[in-house]
Amino acid sequence: MALVLSLREGDQVRIGDVIASVTAVRAHDDFDMTVVGDRPRAITDRRATEIVDDVFVSAGPRISAGFVRVAFEAPRDIRIVREDREGSLVG
Repeated sequence: MALVLSLREGDQVRIGDVIASVTAVRAHDDFDMTVVGDRPRAITDRRATEIVDDVFVSAGPRISAGFVRVAFEAPRDIRIVREDREGSLVG
């Protein structure tokens, strides 16, 4: 079962020890996600993209303008946590 988060451009997620952010939103099912120190990766609803080792990301179902739903598939031992705008963990 996937973890699904609603994110907007600039929002960050901690995946284990790394930070990833939504760097561009083109459509509800088409956005870029960048892991700090790496290149942006195009994320769509057509296929899952491995963003870090063993963690796959795809676009989830449609949501309101400016937001995307990000579906994460990862082993249960990898912690995935959304960060607030100031960099603090949420949840």
